[in-house]
Amino acid sequence: MSAQSKVTVRLTPVGRYYAFLVVGIFLAAMVRQVNLLLLLSGLIAAPLFLSWRMARRNIRHLTVRRRIPPRVCAGDLLVVDLELELLPRRGRAWMVSVSDRIRRDGSSSGSSEECVRVFFPYVDGTSPRTLAYRGRIARRGCYRLGPIVLATRFPLGLFEARRQLDIYDQISVCPRLGRLTENWNRRHHFTYEGGSRSERCADRVSGDFYGLRSWQTGDSPRLVHWRSSARHGKLLVRQFDRPREQHLTVLLNLCCSASQHERHDAVKNEQDVEKAISFVATVIHDLCRKGGRSLLLGVSAEDILWLGGPASPGFLERAMDVLTRVESSETDRLVTLFAEARRRSPQHADFLLVTTSPLRFRPGHSGDVGGPRNALATRSGQAGTLVRDIRLEVIDVTSGNLEDIFEYPTVARS
Repeated sequence: MSAQSKVTVRLTPVGRYYAFLVVGIFLAAMVRQVNLLLLLSGLIAAPLFLSWRMARRNIRHLTVRRRIPPRVCAGDLLVVDLELELLPRRGRAWMVSVSDRIRRDGSSSGSSEECVRVFFPYVDGTSPRTLAYRGRIARRGCYRLGPIVLATRFPLGLFEARRQLDIYDQISVCPRLGRLTENWNRRHHFTYEGGSRSERCADRVSGDFYGLRSWQTGDSPRLVHWRSSARHGKLLVRQFDRPREQHLTVLLNLCCSASQHERHDAVKNEQDVEKAISFVATVIHDLCRKGGRSLLLGVSAEDILWLGGPASPGFLERAMDVLTRVESSETDRLVTLFAEARRRSPQHADFLLVTTSPLRFRPGHSGDVGGPRNALATRSGQAGTLVRDIRLEVIDVTSGNLEDIFEYPTVARS
């Protein structure tokens, strides 16, 4: 908490009417020279002074601590704990409301800002009191919480005392995670099982040799080490370190060109961008949960961002941070993105391209990756598109082919 902040006290609407009554009686007593009215005005003015004094004292020694999760997915339940404590540990405080503000970074003042109020009926010096507020943030991004404002009208409601505490926190709202459908799992089932049948058979004779073992039913005769088998009098087969790790390069092209803005409204463009980001986040989350491969993430937005490493919780955390902050751009850098991805990716890597800009076939274009014979942009959504010596799958969000493989949850804004 910051240093001791200033307490401001002001009259409430009821307090103003009461003050007008006190002033009216006092003026009448002075004009009429009636001592009883003067005594009456003094008596009814006492509650004003008492209310001012106690309201100010009620929140002077209060301190607040906020506990929030470091990150949450868009649409998930956000729980924020507010702990109110009286320091030093003596006295009591009644009827204190704690107001907190949530605002998205980068938004203009007042827009995308929410105010939340929590009411504490009683706080004493023996132990802190903790209450929580809950809500759902529908839009991904970085949000700032604070400042916190303490307010009370105790005891009579004639004065309101307010005190602002400059306590700020940051929370990352990650992209909303959806669900990959059976069509996606069926299409990519071989990647989760360590390779297709033909790839597994090929891997039996690949890798580094590390030892011999007894022959078992189903072993290929090509693996039998005949010289050692003759020496030991039984069949022995060679064993190899099979290179099980696979590599996937995920490319996300967030481009909303000027022509798109003429054909579609801004809301549709924003929905396509959020669906694309949510789909990529879901795929990376699924791969990091299963592990056993290396990943390379390339995002083309205002700048081209790269993130690589093994599929692990650490990579997932860094990828979520990148996807939380990216915004769409009007500049299409797809060709540059793909050329850099091929340079950074190992040989025989699989490529997944997710784009919000419709792709067109441009035969013979010298700038396309793959040269004149193989242009980068082929028919939208074609699975397993081959670009020279790589395997590329293109997901065009604008064409609607994402609906068959991905369920995007919708949550009402709160």
